[in-house]
Amino acid sequence: MKTTAPQLLNKAAVIMEQRGKQYDKPGGERSMGSAVAALNTVLGRTALTESEGWLLLQIRLLSMSLMFAWRHRMRLLRLHSW
Repeated sequence: MKTTAPQLLNKAAVIMEQRGKQYDKPGGERSMGSAVAALNTVLGRTALTESEGWLLLQIRLLSMSLMFAWRHRMRLLRLHSW
C-alpha cells in the first residue's frame, strides 16, 4: 500500500516532536543560530544568516538522500519536519 501525503506529514510531525524532546533547549530550538554564529566566527565574517543555515541543512539532507538511497525515506521525513 502506498503512503499518502498526509501520512508522511503526520510521520514528520511525530519525528519533529521526538527530536524536540531529545535535543531542544527548554526555550525551544536554538542550535542553528549558535552554529551559524560559530561558523561566522571561525571564517572571520558575518555573511551567513540563520535562515541560510537552515537552507544549507536542507541542501545537505537532499544531497545525502541521493548518495544513500537506503536512507532516502528517513531523510525526506526529517526534511519535511523542518
